[in-house]
Amino acid sequence: MRDSSLDEDRLFFVPADYAAFEEDRRRDELYNERRKIVRDKLIRLHALIYPEMRRREWEIYPHWRKEWLVSAWYVSPRMSSIPYLKLRYSKPENLVKRMEKLFLDDFGHFYAHAMMDVVISEKGLGVEMYVPAAAWVDGQNLRGKLTNALEAQAFREEFANILRRLDNRFRLQIEEYSEGQRVLVYARRARSVTNPAQIAAATAAYRPGAHDLRVIIWYLPDEPCLRKARIREEVLTCFGQLYPLYQFITWSPTNDYRRFAAR
Repeated sequence: MRDSSLDEDRLFFVPADYAAFEEDRRRDELYNERRKIVRDKLIRLHALIYPEMRRREWEIYPHWRKEWLVSAWYVSPRMSSIPYLKLRYSKPENLVKRMEKLFLDDFGHFYAHAMMDVVISEKGLGVEMYVPAAAWVDGQNLRGKLTNALEAQAFREEFANILRRLDNRFRLQIEEYSEGQRVLVYARRARSVTNPAQIAAATAAYRPGAHDLRVIIWYLPDEPCLRKARIREEVLTCFGQLYPLYQFITWSPTNDYRRFAAR
């Protein structure tokens, strides 16, 4: 009889999963099959965590098109390199459609929005709150709240308190693409960006629409918390810490401070 406890003690992602994203393999069609296996594992992870996300009534959702639950996994003329895969959660479809009418832009893809995601790459497994450069509405909303909004002082204190409650391993990073390379503009341990001077420095460094902003924790591939029996709770714990930050940043008609960003 098979011992199910031994299976639960195995890692959810195995070394071959991470290896599919190494630099000499991310452009190789031969590794599409392994990346498909990784995609299927991320779909299984979604099935483990999403019922609990709904039970907690978090206002964050997978993409409304099921085939876009996970980012692109195979090399194609449109995607010549696959350095990672992401399981992503962001705004509901009705809010996205409203944004398209208000801002006259295409928001149908998740990279136009702040998101929470699980990312796997050659370096390990990450859990993050991510504001891509294309998510300029959310980026402007964050900048407006922290700089020139009438309640900016209270917002800065709220922002600092959210960061203080994060696990000590989370990093706050501001990044840009320059000549095809990702360049760090700003990087600190997230819990250290809490006093007025540090928040001001991070805000001054961040340019919505030009920079990516992420708050991320990375796990090494062999960490015990990534075993099959534990990964669900680990991801939910991280998402639970990041969700207040997502709520603080993400634009909605009731969380709209964009007009203060350019002052």
